[in-house]
Amino acid sequence: MRCSRRTDSAFRRAVPALFAALLGAALSAFTMPALAGGISVEYATTKAVESGYQLDARIKFGLDEEILAALEHGVELHIDVSIRVERERKWLWDPLVAEKSMSYTLQHHPLSQDYVVTDLAHEAQHQFPSVSAALKSIGEISNLPLVGTDELTGDSAYVGYIRAGLNIQMLPAPLQPAAYVSEKWRLQSAWYEWVVR
Repeated sequence: MRCSRRTDSAFRRAVPALFAALLGAALSAFTMPALAGGISVEYATTKAVESGYQLDARIKFGLDEEILAALEHGVELHIDVSIRVERERKWLWDPLVAEKSMSYTLQHHPLSQDYVVTDLAHEAQHQFPSVSAALKSIGEISNLPLVGTDELTGDSAYVGYIRAGLNIQMLPAPLQPAAYVSEKWRLQSAWYEWVVR
């Protein structure tokens, strides 16, 4: 996973900003509305194509004011999406057939006031005018190759699982303890289950 580099001065600015956000001291001056609701997978479905199956899914991200305040003050957020496909069996554990992970960073650029999403796997960046638009882009999954036909056997049933979460381990090290004890930062959806075929 590639992590962005920060200058020492930027890092020093980020540390007090995040602590202030976690303690609520800076919230009185922060007017952006919270995107309430945590993280949840709204749906996931697969469609058959010639090479196998593709995934369409939608994930909803609701971030608390503390997290939004930290983002506004220069803290980079890391979001991970995990996907699994298992073959169902009646009496034994379900064997893992395919596994995928996608990681993104979300940053705020104070000069342009844009929000930048970076797809770390493909090193692709996209800019958005609002944090809600940026989060929506992360949560919209379309035509993602999921599993190939050569990985599926006979008439067996296959089940998919998907979840997303905020990776607080990727925060600057001095800030992680405060994030770990805050329920507002420990954001992770439940596993969403659907039938692949």
